[in-house]
Amino acid sequence: MLKGESKVHDIGTGFQSLGEDIDAVLTKYLLRVVEHTASAEAKSGELFMANGEAESTVTAPVAWATDVTWGVWNHTNFPVKVKSTVGIFNGDFVNTKTEITLAPLQHVIFTGGAGVEKLWLLIDGEPRLETKFAALATYAESAFTVGGGKVSGQPSATRPSQVLFTFITEKFTTTFELKVGSVAITPTFYVAPPTVGAAEPGFYTITVDLNPGEIWEAFKIGGGAEGFELKTTTRIK
Repeated sequence: MLKGESKVHDIGTGFQSLGEDIDAVLTKYLLRVVEHTASAEAKSGELFMANGEAESTVTAPVAWATDVTWGVWNHTNFPVKVKSTVGIFNGDFVNTKTEITLAPLQHVIFTGGAGVEKLWLLIDGEPRLETKFAALATYAESAFTVGGGKVSGQPSATRPSQVLFTFITEKFTTTFELKVGSVAITPTFYVAPPTVGAAEPGFYTITVDLNPGEIWEAFKIGGGAEGFELKTTTRIK
């Protein structure tokens, strides 16, 4: 500045600009709690607290963008549906879905993800788990023969599961082993055929919990070449 010149700084304008910058940061990275008593669209920077007296639906922000962060908290005694008409939910238990359900007191927080697809990335919370039962599966002796003495299965790559194994034999004592990965869940066990005149075949049951992506293997170690089978009932948690 040259000698004799003076310059007036507009302090008010500077503080206003600073305030706007701070507000933009807080809106982007922190969520403000906003109570709703009916179905509505969630807004960026908002933790939508559902607090109505009936089931309701929360719609994801229609204006999808990578800097949009929002969430839903179910503060009711009823299920709350969360659906998206633009982006796809992406994360634990919500992958590729456009609609999820929150049980009472559950919450989810999403942010827009970068990339070609319009994704709502789950960064906190989880929805209500939707338990599903897979169809009863039967593995006859021919399945063990084709599999080199074993059969295997992966209930789910993304969800925990529970499998009920029922080993059955009708003619001969048969020896089995059950593994998850490289770990033997049971020692070698024998399944004896039914006694003469019995109405039911001989059987052995065991229930095993599996983590997402785990594979079970059932081995036929010895025994007769026919008259045995394995039945599995799977529950996806």
